[in-house]
Order: sequence, then C-alpha cells, then structure tokens
Amino acid sequence: VSIPIVLRGYLPRSPASVETATRSGSWMRESSTPAGANQPRQLVLYRPSLGATDCRLEFTWKVSDRALAWTFRAKDPDNYYAMAIKALRPGPSPALSVEHFTVYQGIESPHLSKVLLLGDNNAALQVRMDVSGATFKLYLEGNAADYWTDNRLGTGGLGFLEQPDQPADVDRVRMSFSQVGGA
Repeated sequence: VSIPIVLRGYLPRSPASVETATRSGSWMRESSTPAGANQPRQLVLYRPSLGATDCRLEFTWKVSDRALAWTFRAKDPDNYYAMAIKALRPGPSPALSVEHFTVYQGIESPHLSKVLLLGDNNAALQVRMDVSGATFKLYLEGNAADYWTDNRLGTGGLGFLEQPDQPADVDRVRMSFSQVGGA
C-alpha cells in the first residue's frame, strides 16, 4: 500500500513564511545536539511520518554551496539517520559532495562522504531517498548515487535538518509510505 503525499512549496521563499510553513500542525521541530556534532540543529519532521518504516522522500534542491540535510527514520533527537548534499564546484561539470551519518543513542557517527561529478549543470536537482528495511538508497536525477545499510533504527519520521544559519530550501516535496504505524 502506498500513500503519496505531495507538499508543494514546503518552504516558501520569504524567511517569515518559512517559519510559518514548518510550524503548522503537520510539522514539528525538535532541537538535537548529539555528541560529536559541530553545532546544534533542528529536526523538522513531518508528523504523520513518525511511525514510517519503508518510505520514499523526493524533493527538488536548488544546487548551492550551502549544504542541505534531510533525515529519515528519526525516532527522537538522539536517534536518526541523515544525509547532506552541497555543491563543491559549480559550472559545466559540477561536483557535489554527499554524505550520510547516524545519530544513535545521542552520539553522532563519523560522516561518510563521497564526491560525485554531474554531467549537466542543473540549477535544480531531483533528489530521491528510498528507505527499505535496513537499506538506504540515494538517487540524483534518477541515477543511483549512494547506497548503504544499517539496521539499528526500524521506524521513524521523515524531514529535514536545519543548522542555525542554514534553513532547508527545497521545492516539490513528496513522501510515499508503504507502511505507517501509529501516525
């Protein structure tokens, strides 16, 4: 069973509206400062996804040298998986950095990162994250970009991570769930 959720304009352009959009009843914010993190962050979670097991998160990211981070299987501020993306080199053959990490029992793991070269210079990039069992797959523009497994967190919410100086800036957010418990 798949329940698609399309959120248009998840984060509006003006800073005042960003706060309003993510403070609605469907979204929740929680502070997270795990051991090993460089600075505190906010988890911005879609409340109906909190019991999600297998799911997909899709969004459009405006390519930027400012990192964009998202979270999945977020159980609480001390237990979640996360990914981040940022442009290292703009131009005709842009280079991106993608990294993933885990916060488990309040401790942030080392960030595992890789550099990806894109063939096209796109102002916006289609990002898709598939979460199935203990397997996590990242797709950029429909092409497989990263893959890993971890079985510590079986359920949890989807959303974004915000640093104090870096609010999430995405368009056309879509979430699909094959199983949702209790949300």
